Amino acid sequence: MAIKCLKMVSGEEILGDVERGAESVTIKDPVIVVIVGEGKLALVPWIPLSVEPEVAINNRYIVTSYEPNEQLIKHYRQQTSGIQIASANQLPPNPPNFGK
Repeated sequence: MAIKCLKMVSGEEILGDVERGAESVTIKDPVIVVIVGEGKLALVPWIPLSVEPEVAINNRYIVTSYEPNEQLIKHYRQQTSGIQIASANQLPPNPPNFGK
């Protein structure tokens, strides 16, 4: 699986962990990319009431797919995992030495 953006025939842009099949794609933890202001995006859960984290989408409803930029991937991972990802300048200069 790989994090991709899917442009749907409905106009939605869905971001998630995508696996391609012959007639459909499976997307895990899908979110809709919404523009909320100049230069600002929001990621809104797509099909939020689903019990399953993965959804199959027939290929005929997908216009195109593309690889999102690193900043969007980072934002997606933070939202779907709940883990805050530190940038290089946020790491301590001498991390603790666990196990030695």
